[in-house]
Amino acid sequence: MFKKFFKILFIFFTFSINLQANEIQFIINQLIETDNITFDFEQSTNNKKEVGTCILVFDNKLSCDYKDSMQKKILINEKTLVVHQKKYDKVYFYPISNSPFIKIFKKNNLVNLIKK
Repeated sequence: MFKKFFKILFIFFTFSINLQANEIQFIINQLIETDNITFDFEQSTNNKKEVGTCILVFDNKLSCDYKDSMQKKILINEKTLVVHQKKYDKVYFYPISNSPFIKIFKKNNLVNLIKK
């Protein structure tokens, strides 16, 4: 009886691992074939919620538009992150190396993040 139970448990466990691996590989394959991704986001900063939409173009470009009173826009190219506040016509420049976007900016980095 115990042998049968352990066999069933082993088969179930093995099947679950394969299913997870196949799903992850499917996502990675879809990502490799993808040139750009559009997504909506919700961000909490200092107890303030901000929402918007981003377009990520692999590799090296990201554009995010915030739906807020500042009319903020974030643009990223290979080396620079630009924050533009349209309402006040202010533009701030930052090096991309200091940004958390660096983890998703390049397709290979994103694939490695998914594999982990």
